[in-house]
Amino acid sequence: MKRLDDINTLLAERSEAAYDNAEKLERKVLTLMKNPDPFILDYEIEFLMSFFAEQKYAHVSDLQGNAFFECKPMWFAKAHHPESERKEHKVWLFKTDHTEAIQEGHPLNGFRHCYLFHDLINHTILSYQDIVDIEDIWIEVVITVQNFQSNTLIQD
Repeated sequence: MKRLDDINTLLAERSEAAYDNAEKLERKVLTLMKNPDPFILDYEIEFLMSFFAEQKYAHVSDLQGNAFFECKPMWFAKAHHPESERKEHKVWLFKTDHTEAIQEGHPLNGFRHCYLFHDLINHTILSYQDIVDIEDIWIEVVITVQNFQSNTLIQD
């Protein structure tokens, strides 16, 4: 239980930090988009999380230095969403208890799940043991800047 609680805390802290940093990066992208004749016409921000368990998978050569599981666990509310919706989304992601109903007497009854812990347990193939075995977490904030040029705009 202590290990699950430690991982839950780590997942909550790191996912919120990634989101906060994505918001800072978004502000920079939005500034670039305000330039006259900007290259960036749109953008997407995603999160890629990779989980490593070198000790558990020491016997699997393909997993040495590689993640045993990767996911894109949360979506980013871009600036074009109303501010109230963005705030509500962050509260839901980071301040809401995402624990599913657990039977009385179950060892996890009363254990508060952060969003990412809930996602891993309830929406992936990972087991509680897989989560206990996590040694390292790699988080990528992926910003894709987009430009579109229509062939009809190109003049001969």
